[in-house]
Order: sequence, then structure tokens, then C-alpha cells
Amino acid sequence: NDLTGITATNIGTLTLDLQDAASTAAGTTGAINVGTANGVVVTGASDLNVNGAVTAATFNASAATGAITISALNATTAFTTGSGDDSLTSAGDTNFNVNGGAGNDTLVLAAQDYSNNTLTIANMEVLNINASGVTLAGSQIHGQSYVISADNAGDTLAINATVGTGETIDVSGTA
Repeated sequence: NDLTGITATNIGTLTLDLQDAASTAAGTTGAINVGTANGVVVTGASDLNVNGAVTAATFNASAATGAITISALNATTAFTTGSGDDSLTSAGDTNFNVNGGAGNDTLVLAAQDYSNNTLTIANMEVLNINASGVTLAGSQIHGQSYVISADNAGDTLAINATVGTGETIDVSGTA
């Protein structure tokens, strides 16, 4: 079930079909590197933990029904997950593009000011700010309701509105 990592930069698309019905443990791999022009496709019902960065143009697990966990988002990969309860973790001061698909999905944010970064966040139901000191621009989280998750009373989330744009921040749909 476990790999130390996957490197295959001379292919167009790496497909991982997660069908280990005999095991209830998640498949685990280290970093996945297929090059920034290539893609990773994940299908199947088993869970997958990626303990490291994914270097690819796309990481498409929209057909996966197991939980997908990625420990280091980056600026070069567009991430899409499927119907499992997925968890994607920011690697820090980086741009990223994430779409959690169906399921109850969590975006774990590093203690970072992301307000000047390019973030695309879709279908992520939980924003985890356990690292405390997270700053987002209102435009980055506009149009979706979130549960804000933190682990102690000292955790903070700041949301900045852009001056002179008429931007409105509505946090009535958060919990």
C-alpha cells in the first residue's frame, strides 16, 4: 500500500486506480512528481495520503470516492478531489487552485498572509486555521459558506477588504 514517492516525468498522465478492497488502510505515498506539464488522475474507492508535494499541471481525483489527503499544495498544480471527505494543506506562502468536489472537505491553511496571493477555492466546506495568524482577502472566499475550524482560543483569521472597490464581506454563512 505504501510508496516512498512517485517520479515519472516522461509521461502525459499518471493514473492511480485505488481499488484495494482487502485493506481498510489508506494508500500512502511521498511526493508525486510528473512534471509541471503533465497530469495525475486518481480513481477508485480507497483512501490516498500524499505526504509531500504534487508536481503536476493537474491533480484530478474527481472520480475518486475515497478520502484524499495532500500535505503540501503548490502554485503549479490545479487540485480537484472527489466525493470523499478530503483534506488539502497549504505549504505556506503560495498561490493555489483547489476544488474539493463533493464530500465534507477541509482546507488547512498555514500561518500566512494570503491576501496578495492568487487563490481559487471551490467546494471546500471547512477552513482550518489551527496554525493561527491566517489572513485572506474577502474576494478569495466570496460566494461560499465555510465552517472555520481552530484548535484553541488564540487562533486568528483576518479577512481583508480591498479599499475603494465596494467589496462586501459577508460572514453570516460561517460557523
